[in-house]
Amino acid sequence: MRGSWAAVCTLLFATLSSACDGTGPTAGPPDPTAPVTPARLFVQMPGLPLNTGNAGDRLALLHAGFAARVRGPGGVDTTLVGDGVLNTLAPGRYVVTAAEADFDEVTYRVTTDSLEVALASGETRVVATPYVPTSGGFDLRVAGGVPDSARMPATLRHPDGRVDTLTLPARRTRLTPGAYTLSAEPRAVEGVRFEPLRAIDTVLVTAGPVAQATSIAYAATLATLRVRVAGVSRDDLPARVTLRSPSGALRVVSVMADSTDVVGLVGGTYTIVAEPFATPLAQYYPERSADTVEVIPGALTTREVPFRRETASLLVSVEGLPDSTDANVRVTGPFSFSRALDRTAVLGPLRPGAYTIVADSVAARAHTWRADVRTQVATAEFGAPAQRTVLYQLATGAIAVHVHGLPDGVAAAIAVRAPAGAPATGFPWSVTRDTTRTNVPAGTYTLTATSVVIGGTLYLPSPAQQAITVLPSLTPIDVPITYVETVGPILDFSIRFAYLTQATQRPDGSVPLVASRDALLRVFVEANQGNGESLSVRARLYQGEALYRTLTIPSPSGSVPLGVNEGMLAQSWNVPIAAGDVREGMSFVVDFGDAPGVSDANTENNRYPRDSRQAVDVRVVPPFALVLVPVAHPIDGLTGNITATNADAFTSFMRDVLPLQQVITTVRAPFTTAARALLPDDANNAWITLLNEIRLLQLADGNSSTHYMGVVGTTYQAGVAGLATIGGRHAITWDNQSSGPRVLAHELGHNFGRFHSPGCGAGFIDANYPYGGGAIGVWGWTGSGMASPTATNDIMGYCNLQWTSDYTWRGILSQRATMGALGALRGGGRATPARDSMLLVWGQIGPDGARLEPAMPFVTAPSLPPVGTGRYTLEWLDAVGRVLYRLQFDGEAVDHRTATRTFAAAVPMRAWSGTVVALRLREGARTLAAMRSGDQALTLEQDERTGVITGLVRETGRPNSPATSPSVGAREVLRHTSDGLRARVTRVRIP
Repeated sequence: MRGSWAAVCTLLFATLSSACDGTGPTAGPPDPTAPVTPARLFVQMPGLPLNTGNAGDRLALLHAGFAARVRGPGGVDTTLVGDGVLNTLAPGRYVVTAAEADFDEVTYRVTTDSLEVALASGETRVVATPYVPTSGGFDLRVAGGVPDSARMPATLRHPDGRVDTLTLPARRTRLTPGAYTLSAEPRAVEGVRFEPLRAIDTVLVTAGPVAQATSIAYAATLATLRVRVAGVSRDDLPARVTLRSPSGALRVVSVMADSTDVVGLVGGTYTIVAEPFATPLAQYYPERSADTVEVIPGALTTREVPFRRETASLLVSVEGLPDSTDANVRVTGPFSFSRALDRTAVLGPLRPGAYTIVADSVAARAHTWRADVRTQVATAEFGAPAQRTVLYQLATGAIAVHVHGLPDGVAAAIAVRAPAGAPATGFPWSVTRDTTRTNVPAGTYTLTATSVVIGGTLYLPSPAQQAITVLPSLTPIDVPITYVETVGPILDFSIRFAYLTQATQRPDGSVPLVASRDALLRVFVEANQGNGESLSVRARLYQGEALYRTLTIPSPSGSVPLGVNEGMLAQSWNVPIAAGDVREGMSFVVDFGDAPGVSDANTENNRYPRDSRQAVDVRVVPPFALVLVPVAHPIDGLTGNITATNADAFTSFMRDVLPLQQVITTVRAPFTTAARALLPDDANNAWITLLNEIRLLQLADGNSSTHYMGVVGTTYQAGVAGLATIGGRHAITWDNQSSGPRVLAHELGHNFGRFHSPGCGAGFIDANYPYGGGAIGVWGWTGSGMASPTATNDIMGYCNLQWTSDYTWRGILSQRATMGALGALRGGGRATPARDSMLLVWGQIGPDGARLEPAMPFVTAPSLPPVGTGRYTLEWLDAVGRVLYRLQFDGEAVDHRTATRTFAAAVPMRAWSGTVVALRLREGARTLAAMRSGDQALTLEQDERTGVITGLVRETGRPNSPATSPSVGAREVLRHTSDGLRARVTRVRIP
């Protein structure tokens, strides 16, 4: 029994060690009268939460209150943890008690907390104190992607109706068993809204420990942003906006239909950035460039992005026609657009581009109305409507011939001839009696009346010949012709008018001349009837009041003509005026002088002007310096055919038609271009690239005030033949020896500020050009003959037969007379700017965006635009974005390219130049382009011996070899290679 008791006693703590000495409990003094047999008591404790076989578990149970206390006779007071047996007990009454316990957050009660056991001698009894859990609990977890750190709100309703607030995940114990109602609520976590799959759930709590966790399922709900556009036509969708998330990530959103839902967004503040966009028929500008919107997870947030719509349109105003008369106008444009108009109309929306407006004549009231400008070109762009006015004007007049002095029934002999070179149906017009003719084109008509013999009587007409100037009018011009019987001689000579011309002139002599350039004096003499006289004319030239030249002009034929014919040199008295006699402040007088032996009925009209001197507008222009640049093109294998031998012939037409005096022409060494192949339609922009390179060459040469003309060879015979900047000093022409001289003069006209004259498909039209179809409008002098005002076209048009109009001559002369700066090129008196270290900056701005070419450090002369003016700004930036220098400019327009501007400048290097890390091109606050070191590579090749720039290389491989003749031989070349901002110089030997 000793060993058995020891096993039981090991269940007790040290406080019970006195009972575990191997002798058992003390039974008190023995009864001397009866034999004593020890009793035994087995105590059982079912329902314990742990196994009592483990000492650690027994200790935990004791701390939790799981113990049975046995008290009885002889001072027995023993505590058991778990099932146990008490041996050698004295007979008597024993009390076993157990209390409520709390273990692992569960409350346990005993079903019998106290019982009495009477042990008889030698009796063995078994008693039990069962433990039953009376509380339970739950362990709630969240599922569905909720972050571990998240705390989800919920409420818990107890069976008795009490309500607790929870945050999930949660663990609750010591709860009364029963059904609990859990209400989970949604919550946004890190911009994502999580919704419970079941908003209300039942949690069943049973008595006992929490067996396992219960998962509350959530579903992630992201935000949705509905982007709605306003002001955009449905046909022009989609619109595109950029969405910047709270983290800074960018996302391009295409808004289809009226709106687009952007789903799957985390909550937070988003920025909607709207950019302008274009469709074929509209340009849209956002009313707000950026807008912020707070996006709420799980919610639909709507934000409207309003746009302003601009369309291209064309307002064609028709004016000048009689009431109820339809116009005859046709408008054609891009993509085969064609529309006939009979009155004022707004056309649109249109595709942006050039629209040609052709107004044909209209017949009404027995007359013809013609548009003052038959062909106009309007460039329709997004925004305000392009506007053109078709102004119809009465183009015809009427002549009423009244015959007097002839007997009744006798027919007059009168012929009315149309102006020379002017097509006029029904002329010459034979008149025999009083007659009125309508629908007569405006112009100067010649009426010639011849004598009539009736019955031996001679009737002479008066006047025998006269010029009838028909002006547009519905009222006829009365032309009386009086026949009188011949009584004596009535021959009369007169000087109608006279003028000096150099290439073009009006009858009134109002077209200015260029000082110190050869001219031709033309005097127009007429007689009132047929004659055989050969008269000479005297011309006197004055400067101020001083007479400095007297000239005698012999008769061009054996008779004086009966009228003026400006189109034939043989019909006027002509004399060359030497260049030295064409002076500022000059005037002239012409007369017959002394003409002995000539019968003249009226001497009052023998002088022009009759009572004064004819002033001549003579203007001084600076010398014109032109550098012709043969352009070598490695891709095409061609070099422009311009040499010192053919340069004079190539520039002769320019000297004839442009108001120049001293012309200094230089043929430069060849220059190798890095442009792509030249195409007849310039689809690859190679022509404009080459134009920019010629400007860069001009800057590098230090000749910004000299005109540079690149001369190229082409692989085609029809297509783009030249290009120039409007008002600049650089241009390109092809080397075609037939048409090249005309193209050269045309492109220089652009340099002198001229736009195109209408005719033969020309665009980019000068809206103020005064003559329909681009005709020159007045007679031109070619040096050997006369150019017709109606059959010859202006040099700034596209037709083949060309000369200069008085309009173009005046415009160029006005620009040339104010330039002055070119005089310094050949001893003109202005010092040439000193060469120094410059940064050559250049580029272009066009409809497809802006381009900054690699800047090139180079030693040359400075060249800057006017200070403080300009639509565009080029900025020099340091590493922290500070602006070190600004250059403002407008750039130069390019003919044929209405929306393109080029720019170039040689800017002096400064002390801070070494800190520049970028160039930035802006228009207002908008950045158009930027350039940093390493962005691009460009090499400028320079002959080391002569210092001449020989070519450009854009690729980093083997450079193009500049064009040279075989006789040049080997030479050393310096290569200035720019990485966009800085350059390194290397020496290379070219074989």
